[in-house]
Amino acid sequence: MEGFSRVQLRNIGFDFILENLHTQTVYGRDIKNNLSPFRRDQRDELERELAYLEQFMTIEAKNPANVRNLISILHRFKEIRGIIRKLETGLDILDEVELFEIKSFAMNMNDLYRGYSEIEFSFDDIAPITLNPIVKLLNPHETVTTSFHISELYSEALAEIREIRKKIEATGSAKEFSEIVEREREEELRVKKYLTAELCQYIDDLSRDAIFIGKLDFLIAKALLHKRLGGTKPRWAKTMDIDSMVNPYVDSILRERGRSFVPLSFGLTMGANLLTGANMGGKSVALATVTLNVLLAHCGFFVFAKSFSMPIMDFIFYLSLDYQSVNEGLSTFGAEIKEIKGLINSMKNGNGLCVLDEFAKGTNPEEGEIIVKSLARWCEGKGSFCFISTHYSNVVEKGMTHLQVKGLKDVKGLLTVDNPKILQDLMDYRIESVQWDSPTPQDAVTVAELMGIQSEFLDLIKEVREEHKGEQAEP
Repeated sequence: MEGFSRVQLRNIGFDFILENLHTQTVYGRDIKNNLSPFRRDQRDELERELAYLEQFMTIEAKNPANVRNLISILHRFKEIRGIIRKLETGLDILDEVELFEIKSFAMNMNDLYRGYSEIEFSFDDIAPITLNPIVKLLNPHETVTTSFHISELYSEALAEIREIRKKIEATGSAKEFSEIVEREREEELRVKKYLTAELCQYIDDLSRDAIFIGKLDFLIAKALLHKRLGGTKPRWAKTMDIDSMVNPYVDSILRERGRSFVPLSFGLTMGANLLTGANMGGKSVALATVTLNVLLAHCGFFVFAKSFSMPIMDFIFYLSLDYQSVNEGLSTFGAEIKEIKGLINSMKNGNGLCVLDEFAKGTNPEEGEIIVKSLARWCEGKGSFCFISTHYSNVVEKGMTHLQVKGLKDVKGLLTVDNPKILQDLMDYRIESVQWDSPTPQDAVTVAELMGIQSEFLDLIKEVREEHKGEQAEP
C-alpha cells in the first residue's frame, strides 16, 4: 500500500485485519489485496462505501441465514477472467474444460441472483445479471446438469459420426477406427468454435458479474469482520477526537497473555501533537493504533473505537523505521531523513496525518532533540495532524498539544519485582493531555529500583541525576 512498507503494515495491525477478512472468491480476494485509501477528493465514494457496510451489517443482523446462503454460493465461484480474455481476443476456441467453467459460473450466478434478490440491499453502480442464456446454450438437454460435454444435440453430423464409431468399435479395423475418431474430433471442434462465438455476445455480462461478485464478497467479509471484532462508523469533522480506541492486533496478543488492551481516549489538533512518556509506556502502540484506525477508515472500514471523528485526509504518513532502508546502505537516521523529505513534500501539497515514532533517535541526543523540535515547529500552521512520539524532554513549545502516557503511578511501597512483565501491570497506559511545558516522566530510575538493581549502583544513578539537574540549572 502506498506510503507503507510491508513491515509497517504488519506492525500497526493492518495485516491482522486482512487475515481476519475472510473472502470467499478470487474476485473478492483481489479487492482485498489491492486496497488503497480513498483521498479527500473521493469523499463521495468513501461515504458510499461506509454506508454500504452499515446497511449490510444491519441486514446480516436481521437475516443471518440469507447471508450464510450467499456465502455458500460465493464459495463455488472459480476464476474465469482468463477465459473471458480469450473470448475478447476472438482468436482462441474454448476447450471443454473452459466451456464447463463458464457453464458452472453461469449456473452459480443464477443462484446468487436469486439469493441476492431476497435481501433488501443494492449497490448504486452495479447489479447482478442473470445468465440463463448461457446455461441454455451450454445445456441443450431439458434436464439441467452441472456437467458439460459436446452433445449430439449441437450437431446431427456429430450424432451420425458417433453411431458409426460404435459399430466400428465392435467390428471395424484399426484404420477405420482411427479415421472415425478424427472425423469426430473435427466435428467437435466445429461445435466448440460455434459455442465460443455464441459466448462472445455475453462478454460484458460475464465481466460485470465478476465485478459484482467481488464487491459483494468483499462487503460481506467486512461486515462479518466487524461483527466478530466490533467497530463503529467514523464521523467526519475538522478535529480529531478519539474515544476508547483499540488495536485488535495488539489486543489479540495481550489476550493470549491474559491481559487486555487499555482503550485510548484523547484529541489531536491540527499542527504538532507531541506524545511523551517513559519507555514501556505504550507510546509506539498508541501511534500504531491511531494510524491503523485512520487507514481503515479511509479504506472504507469501520474503526475500532467507541467513537472517532476526523477529517478526510489527502495522505497518511507513518514513520517507524523497519530498517529496510538501513539494509540498503543508509544509516538509521539517514533512512529517516529520506522519509521526512517525502513527508515535507506531501504536507506542502495536501493535508494529512503524519505519524512519527521516536523520530531522530538514531543520531546523537543533542542534535536529535534540535531536529525533532524543528520538525514540530515546522508542522505548526500546516493543515495536517502531526502525531510525534519522542523521548526528548525539551521539544514541546507553547501552543503545541502535549500528550503524555500516565506511566508508573503509585508504586511507592511496592516490593521488588524480578520479571519485567510484572511492570506492565503497574503501568498506566492511558494518555492524558498535559501542559505544554510539563516535564517528561522519569520512570527509568523507578524501573531500575523496582527491578532490584544493586543498591550501590542505584545510589550512583541518583547522584549523577542530581548532578545533571544542577548543570541544567546553571545560567
